[in-house]
Amino acid sequence: MSFLSTPAHLVGTVSVWDAQLEMAIDSFPIYSNAEVYVFEDQFKVTSQKLGSGAYGQVHMAFNKGTGQQLACKIVDLRALKNKVIRESEDQQSRHFKENAFARTGNRLLVIRAFKEALQRKIQEKLDVYSREARILESLCHPNIISIEKVIESSNTIYLFQELVTAGDLFSYIQYKGGKLDDIEAAVIVRQVLMALDYLHQREIVHRDLKPDNILMTSLADGCRVVLTDFGCARLVRPTVERMSTLIGTFDYSAPEMLKSKQGYTKAVDLWSLGCVAAVLLTGDTPFKNSLTADSTDLSRERDLEKLEADMDWNKIGQRARDFVRRLLVFDEAKRIDVKQALNHNWFTNPAHRVEFEALYRRAIRSWRPRSHKGSLIIKLGTLMKIPEQCSEPMQTLCSDGYSRVDSGQSYAAREIPHQTRDSPTSSVSQEYELGGGKSASMSTTLSDPELPPHCCVGYTDTSPPQHLHTNQGRDFLDPDPQESI
Repeated sequence: MSFLSTPAHLVGTVSVWDAQLEMAIDSFPIYSNAEVYVFEDQFKVTSQKLGSGAYGQVHMAFNKGTGQQLACKIVDLRALKNKVIRESEDQQSRHFKENAFARTGNRLLVIRAFKEALQRKIQEKLDVYSREARILESLCHPNIISIEKVIESSNTIYLFQELVTAGDLFSYIQYKGGKLDDIEAAVIVRQVLMALDYLHQREIVHRDLKPDNILMTSLADGCRVVLTDFGCARLVRPTVERMSTLIGTFDYSAPEMLKSKQGYTKAVDLWSLGCVAAVLLTGDTPFKNSLTADSTDLSRERDLEKLEADMDWNKIGQRARDFVRRLLVFDEAKRIDVKQALNHNWFTNPAHRVEFEALYRRAIRSWRPRSHKGSLIIKLGTLMKIPEQCSEPMQTLCSDGYSRVDSGQSYAAREIPHQTRDSPTSSVSQEYELGGGKSASMSTTLSDPELPPHCCVGYTDTSPPQHLHTNQGRDFLDPDPQESI
């Protein structure tokens, strides 16, 4: 689902430099140039492009106050709106071709209905990003991606978030030889469970748990694991509310998600985790058939039978296999919940319990809770400093976040005085190519539901190799924007 686990693919340290503003914004949309300048005293968005997607780009950035390296996802709202408009126009055109003999009166009503539907669709798409930001704003956990700041204008959303540097879980699995042993897998699964426990206690369901959305902070054994991409996440009322939106990625979706009539609960996250655990232990997902909801249960039952009969599966430890079996249960009422999963003897057996707890403390020892003053989500206009003698064109810029100045000249096109600064004291220690030297389209930590599955990335010898396999699941539907948090 995503748009950036990109930073997740940069291994090594990148120096914090203070390049001139023009270098940092060369590749931005023209209306972003002025916007980036507005908050340039707080955040530097560099020219280093980490990835791109249907609605924007991801750039390396840093907090100028603390020097902390960040990833900045720039969501182009104009591109999003234009795509929705094109799709609506195509749909309207097809409707009238298929109903060529419709009466004139009906035609006018249909056009009006299409216009109203278009406005709703645009707003729903915009709500996806704001909902995700609001959910992340409320979270603070070592195993959940940390959001630094969200700056919104009428044209763009700038999402500054934690930079995770060692790749996603697929890359890590291949780096480890295609699959992990029981202990290595348990260390990772337990950390994901810690994140899910934190979410479920707050009545938040992730709904798109998969290896693409699990990031590794290091290639070392026992590193901290970070759950990301909350584009499908939703806040639910306890015990009384069931969800019905068909959402997420087919290979990791619980069977009840495909049966929207009966709805589903937070238990879907546990099914997905069972699929992730199976991938860690076997090197492949247990379910691959993109079938209809009516035939899915039968197909998946056969897949599980094949898994049980597999020779490699039977070489896996009994505790690990039992854990997966208790999660991949078709009846959600019989599926173990997150607390039961954490207390499963895969993690609590006397031989390894103390070791697991010590490893976790070591993994998160360098993590610090974020400390922010003021709101994490702000409007661009609140950052603008308008001088008293500000001309009318400049006032227009301040009101809409991008407009014109100096008789129609773009604000970004005005000459910005070059500032003389000292050269950086440190240099980039390693350089990495994304997609063969070009900026690659990658999976996101703050989601872009229109992007294809997580792509393969080229690495140097010291970084993780390409993904385990190319068929990493199919994101079959956008996040449901109608579901409010």
